[in-house]
Amino acid sequence: MKKLLVSLMAGAMVLVGCSSNSGSDSQKLVISTWGLNADIIQKDVYEPFEKENNCEIVVEEGGTSDRYTKFANNPSSEVDIIELSQAEAQKGYAADLFEKLDYSKIGNAKDLIDAAAKLKDENGYGVPYTLNSIGIIYDKEAVGFEIKEWNDLWDSRLKGQISIPEITTTFGPAMVHLASDYKGVDITSDNGKAAFEALAELKPNIVKTYTKSSDLTNMFSAGEISVAVVADFGVSLIQKIMQIVNILFQHQVHMQTSIQLKLIKILKIKI
Repeated sequence: MKKLLVSLMAGAMVLVGCSSNSGSDSQKLVISTWGLNADIIQKDVYEPFEKENNCEIVVEEGGTSDRYTKFANNPSSEVDIIELSQAEAQKGYAADLFEKLDYSKIGNAKDLIDAAAKLKDENGYGVPYTLNSIGIIYDKEAVGFEIKEWNDLWDSRLKGQISIPEITTTFGPAMVHLASDYKGVDITSDNGKAAFEALAELKPNIVKTYTKSSDLTNMFSAGEISVAVVADFGVSLIQKIMQIVNILFQHQVHMQTSIQLKLIKILKIKI
């Protein structure tokens, strides 16, 4: 197994495996990620890192579940670093797929917020590097009433109007937890039984589930849905489309939020 070296970059993201010498031969670093804000990350993060460390960064983009499954089932995978949600990261812990990090080489690890530091201390495999929220976004004019809380998703007036994330996506597990909360049950107490009962009760209100936030823009603009459970990084995309289709949309966006951490993982490489 190849042991990977750690280098800190941009104060938030840890990348490993590139040579820092000044020789002509450069190494390749393969990163598996979502591809969000790709142009900005390329310019502000990847390019300076490549120059400083004499390496080439190759990016593989895709959804969390697809990327994790592809890596976990391919012993010859060239991926060095993978960005995952907590749910998929937990699978990798159990399968012993990740390399532990030497946090003594990461000077600002001490500055992590409490929730991120707790994850770091519990496993030591990856760096929690950002927080994302999941919310309810809706067209108030089409809905006809104000959505004030998560439980309102089960309101019969929303029959055939909602889209929620597929369970295998980044925030799919969060939707299961929210369903358990709707039932007033701690999800750890019944292995999710109440949650799935709640999701079954929600079914009449659901038009379809989705795997990409971009799918929601098409459903909103086509009038297929008027309500969606969406991650914060998908909101601006929906707003951009709906400002063209429905001028009221910009003023009728309401969100209830639930928080989740994303993590960067250093993968064990077999040679």
